[in-house]
Amino acid sequence: GIARDRSAVRLHLSDGTTLDGTVDRAGADFVELAVHPVGEPRRRSAVSQTVLVASAAVVALRREA
Repeated sequence: GIARDRSAVRLHLSDGTTLDGTVDRAGADFVELAVHPVGEPRRRSAVSQTVLVASAAVVALRREA
């Protein structure tokens, strides 16, 4: 649902890293995140990178307001 509605999220990872962006895809064992600043919509010009994160590394995923 979060990938479909294009909500901005913050991912908290098991190594203590946090990533802000928009979920592009979610699979059974991964999340693909377009990383961009909080408060900016997902636009090609705002995306600094796209990362593939194993679901096992995700501690929490929080929808940003």
